[in-house]
Amino acid sequence: AFNAGNDLILFPPDEEIAVEALHTAAKHGEISEVRIDHSLRKLLGAKRWLKIHENRFINLNDIPKTVSTKKHFALAETIAEKSITLVKNDKRIIPIDKSKYETIFCITITEGLGNEYDEFFQSLFQAKFPRSMRALVHEQTNDDYYDKVLEAAKEADLLVLSSFIKVKAYQGTVSLSKKHETFIQKLLSMKIPTVLISFGNPYLLSLFPKVNTYLCGFGDTKVTQKAMLKALTGEIEIRGKLPISILRRRNLRG
Repeated sequence: AFNAGNDLILFPPDEEIAVEALHTAAKHGEISEVRIDHSLRKLLGAKRWLKIHENRFINLNDIPKTVSTKKHFALAETIAEKSITLVKNDKRIIPIDKSKYETIFCITITEGLGNEYDEFFQSLFQAKFPRSMRALVHEQTNDDYYDKVLEAAKEADLLVLSSFIKVKAYQGTVSLSKKHETFIQKLLSMKIPTVLISFGNPYLLSLFPKVNTYLCGFGDTKVTQKAMLKALTGEIEIRGKLPISILRRRNLRG
């Protein structure tokens, strides 16, 4: 992680082992002292900028004055809009032209954790496309409902699949579950124009290279979801650049 560019290792499972590993790596030349000094200076510079050396303690009553301000929300909105990345746009589906599609089906795929953000995008989408259909599926969704969604999808002119599946540590893979993967493959086999959106795992295109359109949001916050909808409808210019290389499926082990 350090060699990949991280300046700070947060919450390692065992702090002593992490420190010893870095010490050993530096001792054997795997990490240079120059690199360590560079990261250290960045962290010390941040502390100096925050004036932590003058006062290490925070007045909790002052938090509302500096957190969740209008200025911060405006900055978050700007960052979110600039981060939206259009990786693939075959058939020029984006921006979505309402006049071209009589029936749009928005299907959200989640981990089933009951996160309020999971349904937020569907609400935004239906507000913008009132005649659209919508469905939400997750790992605990029964097979009958999956079948109903697949049957309903046959009537759509455009499928918009939004995935909230995240890359997790210690899973050994950045792929989807077999259930989710099979479901999406069945949808794609219908040959209906499809937009795939990732609000979590950016590597989905490796699993579904034939999807017409692929966008990445790099997060599932409400501000990111709002930015994504603006990107879909052409309200904002899509300027994001992919910070990773999307490899072939056989290289998706973590």
